[in-house]
Amino acid sequence: MFSFSVTKTLALTGLAATATLLGVNPTQAFSVTVGGSQWDVTTLTGSYNDNAATLQSQTWWGDSVRAKNFASAVGESLGLPFLDQAGPFFVWLGDLEGRGPTGISWVKNSVPPGTYPGDSGQIPGLLYEFVIPGDSIETYAIATATTPVPEPLTILGSIAAVGFGAVCERIKRKKDATNKD
Repeated sequence: MFSFSVTKTLALTGLAATATLLGVNPTQAFSVTVGGSQWDVTTLTGSYNDNAATLQSQTWWGDSVRAKNFASAVGESLGLPFLDQAGPFFVWLGDLEGRGPTGISWVKNSVPPGTYPGDSGQIPGLLYEFVIPGDSIETYAIATATTPVPEPLTILGSIAAVGFGAVCERIKRKKDATNKD
C-alpha cells in the first residue's frame, strides 16, 4: 500500500509539473494581422524609462490609431496584467508635459473615467488611453513582424506544378522533334 501511495503521488506530481510546463504562458507571442501584415506580439515588463528605446521602436510609435488597432487585435490574449482589468500597454507617445508616456490598453470591462490614475479618456468597453509614470513598472506590448511560412500542401503543390511543367515541356520537345522528321 505504501509503494502504491508513493507511486501515485509521484505520478500526480509529474502530471502537475507537466501541465504547468505546457500551460499557456502570457509572455508567449500572440500572432495578429494588422494593416495586412502578420505580427507576433509579446510583452515586456519594466519601466518606460528603462525601456524607452525598445518601446519607441515599435511599429505603432507616434500613431495612436495604429496602437488602437494592435490593442484591439490582441485583446485579452496576453493576459490582463494591469489591475487584472487591462491588457499590456501599447505606448505610442513619449513623455507628455512631464507626466509620462501615453499608452493604449484593451480593457476587460467598461469603467468610468477617472478610475485609473492618469487616464485621459475612454472608448467604452474596449480601449482605454493611459498616461503612465515613466518610472512605474508596467507590462508593455512588443511586436515583431513575421513572414508567413507556407504550409506543406502549398509547397507540395508548387513542386507538382513545376514537375508538370517539365513533363509538358518534354512532351512538346518530342512532338517538335517528330514533326521535323
